[in-house]
Amino acid sequence: MKKNLSFYLTGSILTAITVMLLVGAVTVSGSLYHCFDAYFAETKIEAEDEILLTYRYAKANGIAVGDTMELAGKTFRVCGLGMKPDYAIMLREFPDSVPDKDGFGIGI
Repeated sequence: MKKNLSFYLTGSILTAITVMLLVGAVTVSGSLYHCFDAYFAETKIEAEDEILLTYRYAKANGIAVGDTMELAGKTFRVCGLGMKPDYAIMLREFPDSVPDKDGFGIGI
């Protein structure tokens, strides 16, 4: 009986910790989801030819606010730099283990 009680108590404690972590993660991600609106540099996107880039990608590739870049045959002016909380570690594919800040970033 004592072993069974210990097993159930341990299971209950681990379940409670898991639920607390999940609730905390959802709460934090919900409040941080719009962090991309808090720019590290310059202005809001106001025109169709403006783009906001992730900070690390821009720095790794020598891109600054005001620079232009071509994507899919269209020219964009970089109007700001930011970070997206759900991409704290920039991985191109799920199995990747090392971030590729030179070759992968997000543009909005």
